[in-house]
Amino acid sequence: MRGIRADYFTVEEWLKKVNSATAQLPEFQRDVVWKSNSVTKFLQAILENRPVGCLLVLKVKPNTDAPFDPRPIEGANPSSNNSIEYLILDGQQRITALWNALVAEDQRTKYFITYSESTIDSVVVVSLTGNRVPKSPKKCLERGLIPLSLLRFSHLPDEKKNVTDWINEAISDNGTKVDYTEQDKIGGWIAQHSENLRNFAIPHITMPDNTTESQAIETFIQSNSSALNLKKFDIVTAVSLAEKNPNLRTSRERTWDDLEELQNYIDLPTVGDLLLKVGCLRSNRSPIQNHYGDDDVLEDVANNLNEIIDGIRWVIELLHDENIFDRRRLPTIVPFRVLPALYRELPEESYKRGAVNKTIRAYLWRAFLSDRYKSTAATNLKEDFDGLSSVIRNDDHPTTKIPIWNSNLPTFNQIQQAHWPTLSTFPKALLAISIRRGGQDIGTGDRLKMTNLKDREYHHIFPEAYLKENAPEDNPHVAMNCVLIRGRTNREAYSKPPLEYLESLIVKYAGSTVDETELKSRLNSNLVPFAQLKIGKKTVSQQYREFLKIRSKLFEDHIEKLVDGQEPPILTN
Repeated sequence: MRGIRADYFTVEEWLKKVNSATAQLPEFQRDVVWKSNSVTKFLQAILENRPVGCLLVLKVKPNTDAPFDPRPIEGANPSSNNSIEYLILDGQQRITALWNALVAEDQRTKYFITYSESTIDSVVVVSLTGNRVPKSPKKCLERGLIPLSLLRFSHLPDEKKNVTDWINEAISDNGTKVDYTEQDKIGGWIAQHSENLRNFAIPHITMPDNTTESQAIETFIQSNSSALNLKKFDIVTAVSLAEKNPNLRTSRERTWDDLEELQNYIDLPTVGDLLLKVGCLRSNRSPIQNHYGDDDVLEDVANNLNEIIDGIRWVIELLHDENIFDRRRLPTIVPFRVLPALYRELPEESYKRGAVNKTIRAYLWRAFLSDRYKSTAATNLKEDFDGLSSVIRNDDHPTTKIPIWNSNLPTFNQIQQAHWPTLSTFPKALLAISIRRGGQDIGTGDRLKMTNLKDREYHHIFPEAYLKENAPEDNPHVAMNCVLIRGRTNREAYSKPPLEYLESLIVKYAGSTVDETELKSRLNSNLVPFAQLKIGKKTVSQQYREFLKIRSKLFEDHIEKLVDGQEPPILTN
């Protein structure tokens, strides 16, 4: 390929190109994946004048349309109609990091550098979010921080005034008296670092404007293949666009926009992978990455997107029926991969829906509770999808022919010993069981809903400090000792016996106690046996172990019903 050359633009030049929209991304580019720690390391390297790698750009012929649909850098909102000069094939993360740290004002994460009167050479880049961000220039300077955004174009008249105004507010005495010596010192410090930052050269390799689309795509894939964050979806999207196929990214964005509640369960990049997996199953293929680019899979996603979206919406409704409202409580994403592909198989006759719903619920809980998908997941997904399809289409097809029905379910000991429900599938499934009947809040009595979910926290039933003091050999951090209730732990009551601790939460959030019947009802809705919370003549260790045993038996009974698609009995104690 003739015409390839190496060159560089300074940070200031890159920012101007992003602002003027003369440098954009090809539509097939992946999403922004850098977290704040990657951004701070990149910015730190620039301020220390260290190499930050080389970008790859495609030159666009003057006064012509770009060979690929362009899109601006994330966070930028260019208003210019200038012709595009460059498409960034490799370097999106770095240029986006510069823009969001130095220019964008609506970013949740803010970036600062440390300020010291004693030295001008050594600075550290710091990222802050939420309440950690200083509320005013004065608070900022008191913490020894300078906003990195002040360094962008501090030599320009308008920007220079912004810098001066910031310094004055930071050092003024009640907003009136200004120490001009201090103003000059801080202003000079900012100006020097601004010059170093603005003039830092970021090299790039330019592919000539006669590069073919297929050459650009192949180079993009090769240059990004070593990056762990380049997903198969990004590659398939790029190749399909080069072959003039429908834009997968558009399908993904539409799914994301149409299904607002899907955002509670998965993130945007995962949606693309989800659509391709569903397309594979609908096209009678195993949902592996090697099939993502098959023509019939891509055509199915493009031509039947409405039906696929309806299928995903149906899964969300199923999860809501089980009181699973977000990713923190979703044991596994597997149902989103299998069930939407089954949606078109659902019978229209209402008298057939009952049996189908029972089978689907049973599958949902088996997917949560069995060890079916620990290995060879794609093969198992296809086999279970085929089995479920046969059961839905044929009334006389037994569910035992679905492979997952023959997978191992948790034993009593596994239930009793399961870890705290944070990341692992099985403990999260146990938590899901405990709240599926409504999960009344212990403190307020409110049933778990989408609107109050954000207020719920994991709490120990037998408080951790209480067990450490009275039963140090017992593990407090097991799923059977976890309940999802409102608010942060009441630290003052954290070393009290369980009933006293829970009653303190009721007083804290309701202002008064409740009778034993009401407390039992709230505990029952979380599958917590009331009688075993009373500390009697037994040791705390004996009482705790008996509680874990009784609660584990309740879960075992519920699991037996749920994996058969039945409704477990209402708990009474």
